Amino acid sequence: MPQIVLLTGFAPFGGERSNPSWEVASQLDGHKFNGLAVKSMRLPVNCRRASQAVHVRLRWRIRMVW
Repeated sequence: MPQIVLLTGFAPFGGERSNPSWEVASQLDGHKFNGLAVKSMRLPVNCRRASQAVHVRLRWRIRMVW
């Protein structure tokens, strides 16, 4: 099983239709680089909610590459 890199990007905010951080992260989702699998996650633009979302996502992953 390859190691997984969690790549995050933020949802749009301030009336914008997109967020470049999420556009990049979503384009790399599912790609593999040097034996590492990329999984992307879109985060809400709220520190507490984003932190909670990442915590929930990481809870079921045993091995992550930071």
